[in-house]
Parts: sequence; structure tokens; C-alpha cells
Amino acid sequence: MKYKIPSLKVKATALLAFASALADAQALPKDWNEYSIPSVSEYYLGGRDASALKPNTTPFSINMTINGDPRTRMGFAWFTNQIPANDGSVVQIVAKANATEADFANAVSIPAAEQKFSMNYMSTKNVNEKRTLEQEAKKDGISLPNFRNYTSHKAVAENLTPDTDYSFRVGKEGAWSGIGSFRTAPQGGGFTFNYTTDTQANTLQMFDISAKTINRAMKMFPNALFNLNTGDFIETASTSTTTNNASEWEWERWFATMQEHWLTTPLVPVLGNHDMSVIDVNFHRHFNTDTSWNAEHPQVAARMDGANYSFVYGNTLFMALNYEEYKKEGYLETLGEWITEQVAKHPDVKWKVLMSHRNVYTGASHHADTDQRLIREKILPYIEKSNIDVYFQGHDHVYEVIGPVSGGKVVEGSVTEQETVKGGVRENMTGKLGGTYNVYKGTLYLVNNSAGKKKYEPKTEAQMKALEGFTNVKDYYKLFTGRFGQTGEPTFSNVIVTDDMMKVATYTVSDEGDATLFDEIKIIKKETALNVANLATNRHTSVYPVPASDVLNISAEQIQQADIFTTEGKLVLSSPKSKIDISKLTKGSYVVRVVLKDGSASTHKILVN
Repeated sequence: MKYKIPSLKVKATALLAFASALADAQALPKDWNEYSIPSVSEYYLGGRDASALKPNTTPFSINMTINGDPRTRMGFAWFTNQIPANDGSVVQIVAKANATEADFANAVSIPAAEQKFSMNYMSTKNVNEKRTLEQEAKKDGISLPNFRNYTSHKAVAENLTPDTDYSFRVGKEGAWSGIGSFRTAPQGGGFTFNYTTDTQANTLQMFDISAKTINRAMKMFPNALFNLNTGDFIETASTSTTTNNASEWEWERWFATMQEHWLTTPLVPVLGNHDMSVIDVNFHRHFNTDTSWNAEHPQVAARMDGANYSFVYGNTLFMALNYEEYKKEGYLETLGEWITEQVAKHPDVKWKVLMSHRNVYTGASHHADTDQRLIREKILPYIEKSNIDVYFQGHDHVYEVIGPVSGGKVVEGSVTEQETVKGGVRENMTGKLGGTYNVYKGTLYLVNNSAGKKKYEPKTEAQMKALEGFTNVKDYYKLFTGRFGQTGEPTFSNVIVTDDMMKVATYTVSDEGDATLFDEIKIIKKETALNVANLATNRHTSVYPVPASDVLNISAEQIQQADIFTTEGKLVLSSPKSKIDISKLTKGSYVVRVVLKDGSASTHKILVN
């Protein structure tokens, strides 16, 4: 907002004296180490506002993460300056919502595991901010180093009570953080969470944009029990093992601009390619996630620990995947087997969800990337074997609803209740809005654009057709069954999960911070009855013997799936094999639907005696 300043006649000497006094009041003491590292940067980059300065014992970059069973556990992580006064920090927990300082008199204190290290502070992608920071510090006679010394603190609260409110604080006597809060997961049933991706900022302006998106999401949906972020929290990656170009300042800024929210909402962080920093491993040092995957798979251990993990929340199994090791021999296969194992461990969940940054299917700038094709070809068999329901992705900075897909094709009859509008435009290439997606026989793939400034362009059907030689996906464009396009503004999604459905509502956020609904979809998982009145034949496929008693044979190559239905259309048996054990079927008439890997299908009447 601009204000008109009235004209005043004052003596030049008086103005000079005032300016000199103001400069003296704003000058930082020579010993900048008296203050927390991020507050010194905030002071110099924010116009020398003295209120930004915090003591060097102040905890910062505080966050909670789901670590193991969210009914009884919660992970905590925070940073401090690396000074002896910060050693021996703890997290304190009280079983009470909205606790005050007095409530912590009898709190449970959990010692934090501490690690000391030096980290590269700013990268070549922070040129303007780095210049300003150094120039302002130089005015005070301070030469800021390229590397800063930190202590990371991590603790896990265990043996918590399910579906219960807790308050917490981190630090130590005389240097406590603000008071945060969380609620443990219920024993089962529904819940709600927010889904964001690609905040991906490296300038002050870009961090303000992504913070505005998160602020709106949290204010609109204060009951969201966690925030899923599918990667690229920041911009600067540093994948070299010899040259360090990481940016801890970007991570500091990410947390600082949204700190109030991470004191009340746990994070589910997914590693993005821009989050990779091989030397400083910032992602791992900031997030306290389950690290058992590397310990259990040492032969293909990831460079970033804690980026492959799973948990059950309510009625849903979530699995976070790190694809940054896709070139490592045996890595993707091991990851696929791990997916299968997690699904087998939790047979009673209603929903099975995967989360990664890089895409399996996508339609923008990364559509024909070599890594996407390799990941897709290696991981898809495990996705389909495990009957994954929903896959939350990031990376490609567009909005897209893909599937439900099985065998490289959209499952027939799986999309209903859609609205058709004008298509072929940037914001909606397909001309589809909303819809109900039945994932009983396939997987739905989602990308909700980005929560930050950076945007990509959706490809046309002709462009995808021309790239099929690279993607190795026939009729790729046909997989885009829902709205597909560029939102033009930062986005976030709110996800409501019940036993009967998931509802994903995606919103754009304007420069003023206002939210507008962009798309809303429903996801269900129900058996679909076969229309036995309309049987399709295929001269290359037959079933025998008829009548059959113990084993039904299918004479066809490249079988994708065989489903056996009652004559009323109810599914009673499914198998991917050419010999099917039918010994447990009740005597009577049935209909067999055979789907081949080329997508063709045929139906056959049989008699079981």
C-alpha cells in the first residue's frame, strides 16, 4: 500500500542527525554469533528489523513428521546454532490441547539425538539474496562465512494414546520454542489431510508465494491431520560428491515462512530431485522419518536416508518412494518388492496409496523423460500386482487426473459422473471436470500442479502421439480421463478419506491469497457388475472344458486378467493365469471375461458341475 507523505520543512542538520541515530539503532553487534543463524539473515534481508533477531539458543526449522505408527508415535526435528548451550535439548509432551507454559510443569521430557555439522549456506541460485546479505553485513564490519555450523535435534515420542490431543515444545530451560500441538491417528476409519507439491523456491519472492499457498490451505482446512508434500520443497539440488552447492538458507526460509503451521500439523515429506544434496543431506537432517528401509536393504541403500517409508493412517496404507536412485542396479526392483511386502503386511486396509515426486504417468515437461520411462517399466508390475488405488505425484507442475489405469489402458467403465466443457485450452485440455473414479480394477494417478511459482505446459494429444517412441505408451493421451491443464496459479488439495470414498478438492490461490475451487473428484472402490446380456467374442480366445469341475483352461496368449461372474453379474473369482482353480465354485452357470494385454476382451459362458 502506498501512502502520500506530507511535505515538511526541517533543517538538513536535523535530518542527518535523525538518520545517524536510526542507523546506530539498527546496527548489528560485531559478534553476530549471539543470534540464531536464520534470524541474522532475516535481519539483513528484511530491512534491518531488529525484532527479527533471536538469541543463539533459539530452536528453528521445527517440524513434526509421521514416523512409524501415527496412533502411538510422532517424530520431531529442529535445528539450533552449534554452541554448547544448545546441547542436551529435549522435546516435552503433555496430553492436552492448547497447553500453556504452566501445563509443562509435569511434562514428559524426551532427550533428542544430536548431530553437529557444517553446511553450505547459500548456492549459486541465491545470487541476489547472497549479495544483499553480504553487503549489509559488511556495513557492520561483518564477513559472513559460506559454511555455517549447526546442531540437529531429533526425538520420537512413543507410547502415545490413539485419537488424542497433545501439546509439545522443544529446546531446554531458558530456550524453549513456542508451544505446538498435534492429534494422534484414530484406530481406524476416516480422516482428512492436505496435499501439496513443488513449493520449489530459491528467492524471497518465491518463498512468499509458496507460503501464501500453505497459509490458505491451513486456514481453510484447520482439521487436516497432516500435510503430504510430494517433493521439491526447495530449488537447489547438489548431487556432486566433491562440490557442495547445497542451500541450507532455502531450507531455513521454507520453514521460517510457514513455521506456525508446522507447529500444529505433522508433515509427510517425499524426496524430490531438487531436494537432493549428497554432501549436506539437508532433507534427512530436517525430517525425522522412519529410516528402517536403508538398514533393511544395505545392498541398494539410498544416499538420502529416511526417504522410503510407510505407515497406516486410519483405514489407509501410505508408502513414500524415493526415485532418486533409479539408475542404481536392482534399486527399483527392490523398491517394488518392498511395496508388495507392505501391502501383504496390511491386508485389512481399505485404501492403498503410493507417493513419489517423479512420475509414473504425466503429460507436461517430463512426459518423455528417460527416467520416467525406466521408473514406469520397472515399478508398474508391482503397482498392478499390489492393486494400488491412488498414486500422489509431483514433479511436472500441471494438474492431471490419469486413469484408473491397468495394463496400460483405462479400465473400462471406471469413470462416471463427469461434466464436459470446452477442451483444447491451456487450463483444460480434455474438457473434463470432476468425476467419480472407480479404482477397483486400476490405479488413479494424480498431480495437483505446484504450490509455488514455477509452472509447466500440458502437452497436446498430437505431441504425445509424436513422443510414443520415447514413452513406449500407446495412446498415452487417452489415459488422461479427468481435467488436465495448467492452473496458472499455485495450488493445493484437501483430501477427505472415508471407508466408502476419497474426495480430492483442488484449489488455486491468487496473489491476494484467495482460494478458488479448480476441480473436485471422488474416488471409490466397488465391484462392477458385468452386463451379461452383451457378451463380446474373440476368435483367438476360448475357455474349456465345458462343463468344467476343477480347472478352467483359457487358450490365449498374453493374458492380463480373467474374471468369473455369476449370471447376475457379480464377480466371484479373478486370476491372471491361463489355468484357474474353480473347485470351490458352486455348481451352476457363470460368465468368464478374459482381458488380454493388448486390451482386447471377450466373454464366455461356462457351466460348473
